[in-house]
Amino acid sequence: MLQTIAADASGQSQQEQPTPTNNSSVTLPREILLQIVSDIPFLGSFQKDLASFCLVSRDFYLAGIEKLYFTPRISSKNFDTFVRTICPSINLRVRRSGFGSLIRVLDMSRLVHDGSKSLTARLLGRVRENVSSFVAPAATFSIGCFAALAKCQKLKVLDLSFVIERIDITQLFKSIGKLPELAQLHIRAVEFPSKDVMERDTHQWPPKLEWIEFEGHLCHDAGAFLAHKMPAQGCKLKYLVISNFCDRCYSFLKMDFAKNLRFLSCSMIPDDRYEEINSLLLDLPHLTELAINYPNLRSKFFTLARPISPPHPLEVLTLTADGDQDVEEWLWSPRDILLAIEAGGLSNLRQIHLNEEVADFCFAMAEDRGEDYVKYLTEAMVKHEDQKAKSEGEGYQRKEVGVWNFEM
Repeated sequence: MLQTIAADASGQSQQEQPTPTNNSSVTLPREILLQIVSDIPFLGSFQKDLASFCLVSRDFYLAGIEKLYFTPRISSKNFDTFVRTICPSINLRVRRSGFGSLIRVLDMSRLVHDGSKSLTARLLGRVRENVSSFVAPAATFSIGCFAALAKCQKLKVLDLSFVIERIDITQLFKSIGKLPELAQLHIRAVEFPSKDVMERDTHQWPPKLEWIEFEGHLCHDAGAFLAHKMPAQGCKLKYLVISNFCDRCYSFLKMDFAKNLRFLSCSMIPDDRYEEINSLLLDLPHLTELAINYPNLRSKFFTLARPISPPHPLEVLTLTADGDQDVEEWLWSPRDILLAIEAGGLSNLRQIHLNEEVADFCFAMAEDRGEDYVKYLTEAMVKHEDQKAKSEGEGYQRKEVGVWNFEM
């Protein structure tokens, strides 16, 4: 594991990295060593396997060390050793380790009270050169880490969904607003600014940010903030996940910045909001993937989709049921989807994903009546895919078509 390699670091000079003793009896071409390393998947005991690989000889070490530190698996058991390896001293000029620049994915989600907020900031400072994904720890991330975060110029994914402390989103955007590669933001405990503070705020929207995942309640202030932050030259937000769809979320989706959404996932929708959900496809004309709770749909959702012209671009529909929602009523049927496809409004639909509860309740009941809607829907989607392929010509790349069940 990481500590196997790091254990020798304490006796090295400031610029020296620990390397195993060269064993001249173990020699293989570098190309073969790199191929062996590439075949070790990031699964199970990969960290222990790579550490053992690096200890064979210097050639093995040089071939495997980058992958060993690419995405270190950090837990309470090895956290102290990991810190001593990456941050041997609080003084940046003393005994600087070269391992921080090897880390591309820093996932601290398995940590709760390990370390401190200042230590998290120090770790971010040491890995900032090449880190592309950061998952913050639950209790040791706060506003004090924002300055270090702002220096991670290659960061593409920022996941703050485990953080317990409420985050001032205005201060967060001050730090991430100029990150040139940031594309995804996952966040849970958010504090949105008042209208006056928002109007005075001039910090920009990250140029490539297009995916935001919110966990918890959203209010109108959230929509107002995002609308205020959006670049004037056009909407950059294409993917939105809302895990707790409160009463005001629909007005959030009515705002101009939501018009270009390509992916929407929403759950925990109040039962009295189904009327707004019925017109969701009309309000989001560019949506290609939708994941939504089965109990919140009505037949009208698909009826309103039938006359859409040109056909709505929706390609993937995922239907789920939250654990605390009982699926007891027949609020729509698979036939509603089939009619919307055949009418043309949903003729671009290619995949339907159902969790087990939805499949058992909806499709199994139809099968009891001798109606095989899995077959009917698949045939209808295949027919439209064949027509699309024929009209597009030889260069068209066919899409996978089908109806699938999955376990939550």
